[in-house]
Amino acid sequence: MTQLSTLSAPATIDLDAVVRDVDLDALLHARHPDPFRALGVRVLDGRQTLRVFVPGAHSVAVATADAPAAEPLTAVRDGLFVGPCSAQGSDYRLHIDWGDGAFVTADPYAFAPLLSEEDLDALSRGHHPQLERVLGAHPTTIDGVEGVRFAVWAPSARRVSVIGDFNSWDGRRHPMRLRHKAGIWELFIPQTAAGARYKYEIV
Repeated sequence: MTQLSTLSAPATIDLDAVVRDVDLDALLHARHPDPFRALGVRVLDGRQTLRVFVPGAHSVAVATADAPAAEPLTAVRDGLFVGPCSAQGSDYRLHIDWGDGAFVTADPYAFAPLLSEEDLDALSRGHHPQLERVLGAHPTTIDGVEGVRFAVWAPSARRVSVIGDFNSWDGRRHPMRLRHKAGIWELFIPQTAAGARYKYEIV
């Protein structure tokens, strides 16, 4: 049974339900099959709830256009933070306190799938005319947010993460989304810049 710390837990959020829904143990061991189902803004018990997994963070707060003053999220356990969030799409920012400094960023798990259905169809047939355009790491701007779009072909993998200087080479921090049709794993990481060192961690 997962043990929870309920200090300062808001009465409107059932922390046991949060842990059951996200499968916290899978996140903690970097084995979650679908991080986009577990993280970001999701409806839980009829309420919009933000779930963020940032191992090592001291605290996390969220700010939106309607509530620009960052509101603290509740620490559940081992890097999982939860709290109410009324934002739509990627229209919110995370204020992450690492103890030795703070960092404001968009949430990687707030963004829609990246590669188009046309790209996936071509990749699945093995006839994409511009592989270098869709695979690898590409600096880009999505919804006004600058970052890097990562994509790699690994059809037999159980989990793929982007690791690098920007996340302390921790495979739990940025697990990718699997596009089943083509065996492609993808993720947009905000505030990452061209020139950053990275690798793919594959299970």
